[in-house]
Amino acid sequence: MRECVLLFQFEQTKQRKLVAQLLPARFKVKVVGAEELDFPIGYLTGNKELPVREEKGKEGQSASEEPQGHEQAGETAPQPLEGEMLVMAGVSGDRLNMVLQAVKKAGIGPIPYKAVVTETNQAWTARELFEELRKEHEAMKTQNNDGKMLHEQK
Repeated sequence: MRECVLLFQFEQTKQRKLVAQLLPARFKVKVVGAEELDFPIGYLTGNKELPVREEKGKEGQSASEEPQGHEQAGETAPQPLEGEMLVMAGVSGDRLNMVLQAVKKAGIGPIPYKAVVTETNQAWTARELFEELRKEHEAMKTQNNDGKMLHEQK
């Protein structure tokens, strides 16, 4: 799998700072638009063998055939994710640390939703991956340092 870093819904200033840190290290960076949130993660990283789910819209067009950036009469824009997400494909070891250091050097603060592409999640859509990360993030917030679930006090 070729190295690739996907950026989802980063504010433009943050996005520019992070890309400026990643490009000198020769990372391929892709900024994913709202119109691509229903594409498989693996497809977005360059694995064109993964099928794009054909969701039929108006006039029988599939989601991947619709014009990008234009709303047709009566249609709504794709719903955004509930936060920023960073996804890394083909990145491990020292290179993974380089991405995390780039985030730190860019001074853009912690990114709560980060993932590495795996055999399992490469077929998931960006929305599905985000939802899984959100659930994991919420579960971690309910644990204390010992890893035990916090209980409601009576």
